[in-house]
Amino acid sequence: MNDHLVQYLPYCRSFRNPPFHKGDPTILWEDNFLENILIPTLCNEAAMIAQIHKVPPITTSSGVFKLSLSNRRVFQCKLCAEGRAGNDKKPLDYKSVQSHLQTSHKVKKVEERMIMVDYLAVGKNLLKIDSHLVCFFFPLNG
Repeated sequence: MNDHLVQYLPYCRSFRNPPFHKGDPTILWEDNFLENILIPTLCNEAAMIAQIHKVPPITTSSGVFKLSLSNRRVFQCKLCAEGRAGNDKKPLDYKSVQSHLQTSHKVKKVEERMIMVDYLAVGKNLLKIDSHLVCFFFPLNG
């Protein structure tokens, strides 16, 4: 997926600090506020961030570590993912992926290129722990 909004949402200013009426989150937004104002604003912010960063931070292991999510189930074995057309494996935490590579694939020295980040899982985890915004970009079940 090459959607800037999905890749950079956690870094958007309007996502981290959503606009509230008079600074009060209990005042409801107008009917079309999300569609007409907030989502276009988030898209513009994500596009600006994408111009600065060539690789989305939530798609790399180091980016996930910086977000303090290495103990979350957001990693997958790249060897398994490349071995089948549709990767149906659930994401694992970092240590579990390392263990999987060592036991299932008999890898002696695990390299970063053998581990991939499920950035949609990263986004879900960020929404669960760090958002003031009730957002519909990711289903939060899972």
